[in-house]
Amino acid sequence: MNRYVKDYTVSDLTDEFILSEDWDVIEFNLRLDTVKLTEYFNEVKAKLHYLYFDFNYSERLTPEVNEKFQTTNMVTNYLGEVGGWTISWPVEKDIPIPGRTQGNLAIYPELELYPTKEDFYFSCKVLKQYKFGYFNSIYDAFTEKGLRQAIFSNHKPGVKTLTHHDDFIKKKLHLPLETNPNAYFYFGKNQERQYQFELGKAYLINPAVYHSTDNTGNTNRTHLISRVDLDFMPTLFSIKGIV
Repeated sequence: MNRYVKDYTVSDLTDEFILSEDWDVIEFNLRLDTVKLTEYFNEVKAKLHYLYFDFNYSERLTPEVNEKFQTTNMVTNYLGEVGGWTISWPVEKDIPIPGRTQGNLAIYPELELYPTKEDFYFSCKVLKQYKFGYFNSIYDAFTEKGLRQAIFSNHKPGVKTLTHHDDFIKKKLHLPLETNPNAYFYFGKNQERQYQFELGKAYLINPAVYHSTDNTGNTNRTHLISRVDLDFMPTLFSIKGIV
């Protein structure tokens, strides 16, 4: 099977295959309505702009994360002005939200209740502010099981994700919300495999394989990113047509 999987038969995508490092990207058979998707995201940007988080919110960060960003312009594997909307969290919150390991406990005290990433993972729910318009159709199809720790991740022009691999076994869903022809996904230690993701399509990436990204375009690249429960993947793989 190719490392970029599309037009698949559901029975080919066994748990053993999904948990292996034999693939990079699976392009789902389903499609999204690009007009409705763009209308929804434009409303998010207009109405929920106050929930946008970036790493210039120094008071909301741990001192360690803030110092690293201020001195290196990096956060974990991200280089540059990365930001976005956290749309899935353990408790309802109406302020900008960082990642699980980045938040100042004085502002996000709920983080102390989830000592492991698995505890946090299964406690996250999509926040009510984002449940409107076309997102409700996406939510009905993907459910909480497909939208774990969901974010709208925004890579401004020039943002890179440095080459790395993840040890967390959950695979990541990517739904492009806005993109450009010069936003790339790479797989392999030496970026030997290059892919471009398209608006209206949905993808599963394999974080266990070395990967990186680079937005070399002059517009934003924003994806809905989430993790997917392993037992829910056959349901997602079986969806065809337009959501």
